[in-house]
Amino acid sequence: MSTLRLLRILLLMWLLPPPVLAEEPAQPSDLLNAELWMQTAIEYRADCLTVYALAKTRLEEALADKNRTAYDQTGDYQSLLPAVILDLDETALDNSQYEASLVVNGTTSIQRPGTGGPRSHRQKPYRVPSSSPNMPVPLYCKQLSCAADV
Repeated sequence: MSTLRLLRILLLMWLLPPPVLAEEPAQPSDLLNAELWMQTAIEYRADCLTVYALAKTRLEEALADKNRTAYDQTGDYQSLLPAVILDLDETALDNSQYEASLVVNGTTSIQRPGTGGPRSHRQKPYRVPSSSPNMPVPLYCKQLSCAADV
C-alpha cells in the first residue's frame, strides 16, 4: 500500500465521527400496555358497559325476590334494606391516571409526602363507565366529587 493511500485513509478516519453505540432499547412495560389499553380501547368501555348492564339486570331480579340472599341468612332478613358491596379500585373508580403516573415515574407506588401512604395525582377520580348516564351517582362519588364517566 502506498504511503499516499495510507495517509488518505488516516485522514478520512480522523475526519469521520467516531462510531456511536446504539442506546439500550426501552424495557417493555406490562403496566404501560395495560394503561394504554384501558385509556384508549373501545373494548374496555364495552366490557364495562356490558358488566354493569348485566349487574343491573341481576340486581333488579334479586330485588324482586324478597327471599333471595347472596349470603346464608336466617331470621327476618327480608325486612332488611338491600345492600350492594363492591370494590372501588377499577370496579367503580378509574385509577388509570394514577397507574400511568407510576409508569412515568418508573416506580411501583407514589408516596404521599410525610405519610408513607399512596398518593394519586388526579384532581378528581373518574367513575368506570357504567351502563347508563342516568345511573344514580353512588355515595362514594358524591363524597369524592367524582368527574363524569369517561
